[in-house]
Amino acid sequence: MQYSYVAYNSREGVVKGRLEADTEEEVRSQVIDRGYKLLRTHPAWQPPSREKLFPSFYKVKDGDLIRFTRQMATMVASGAPLQQTLDMLQSESKNQVMQRIIGDVGKTVDEGGTLSFALGKHSDVFGPLFISIVQVGELTGSLAPALDQLAEMMEQARDAKQRVMSTLMMPVFNIGIAGLMVMVNIFVVMPPLFENFDEAEIPFMMKMAIGLTDALKNHPIAIFGALMAIGGTLFMLPKIRAVSFWIDTVKLRVPMIGPFIVAGELARFSRTMGLLLESGVALADSLELAINGCGNAAVRREFARAQESLVTGHGLTEALRGNAVIPRMWVELANIGEQSNTLGQSMNDLAATYQKRVEDQLGTVLAILDPVSTLAVGGVVLFLAMSMMQPILAQMEAMAPP
Repeated sequence: MQYSYVAYNSREGVVKGRLEADTEEEVRSQVIDRGYKLLRTHPAWQPPSREKLFPSFYKVKDGDLIRFTRQMATMVASGAPLQQTLDMLQSESKNQVMQRIIGDVGKTVDEGGTLSFALGKHSDVFGPLFISIVQVGELTGSLAPALDQLAEMMEQARDAKQRVMSTLMMPVFNIGIAGLMVMVNIFVVMPPLFENFDEAEIPFMMKMAIGLTDALKNHPIAIFGALMAIGGTLFMLPKIRAVSFWIDTVKLRVPMIGPFIVAGELARFSRTMGLLLESGVALADSLELAINGCGNAAVRREFARAQESLVTGHGLTEALRGNAVIPRMWVELANIGEQSNTLGQSMNDLAATYQKRVEDQLGTVLAILDPVSTLAVGGVVLFLAMSMMQPILAQMEAMAPP
């Protein structure tokens, strides 16, 4: 990064300038080498980069990270030097952000840093779980198997996400078509049609639609401001810890949705624990990382209690017995693994079991959602047709001869 500095010498007096350096100490060293005495320095202001202005266009995708991890595991397993591996991966990457990150990782490694330390400088991309497993792999001399396990876990998570997205495409498409039909009819078809009818002949729901249309035409700024305020409130409320915890607790009590969320959290937690324990990470550290990976605050609180139980010398599963969130089957199977000193394998088995449960429950929900979305579209079409036909039929009856 660039630093601005103010320096002095007896021949030129006070001078100002900019230098490219990683730390202020490097700036001081460069200024002294040029024959000046440094008076002050600070990071120079720079306009925000395109990556910061448009982060969604400049981010590392799941596929890029999986490819990086898998290729590195292959090259490390074949005996290739780490620096050569990073250079090759940088040249092969097609993502500019990933190229820059790999280049920075390679620079840190070339200067004598470990791979885990270099990855830790980009924790927003690799994450604490990734970095911890790489660190353990370095310490135990099993970096390639650790990277293979990471790639496998990330591929499973990506495949599950892709299955959900592909299955949701049709219901979302149907609902979108229904919404588009409503908007076209409200804004384009109905206003000129209902101009020929008395207000008493227009159905109540259509009066509401026409009133909404008039409001959008006459007061767009006020409505936009109100929507922004509502949206901002809904966006900020979940960031309040108490509100977020309440929302997550309510989610778990919703039929069908609650069991699905719990199964997903348990599958993720178990997979993370199994991977970390089999990679050689200590139980306390594994538990900490797995808890941080929980997305639901209510589930996270229950595992935090288990962490407190572990710290105080009791078993991992002791504090989980009898709670209303974690299923008893999970607790008992985890307890068996804990007692038999095979907790890592037990966690992997639980991860597979609950991942299968997530897929089954998701299939059930989506199987219901698909016909419901089709019925919703049909209901919208029927409502619009009846709303337009009702006043027309009333006019025809009034014009018919007695």
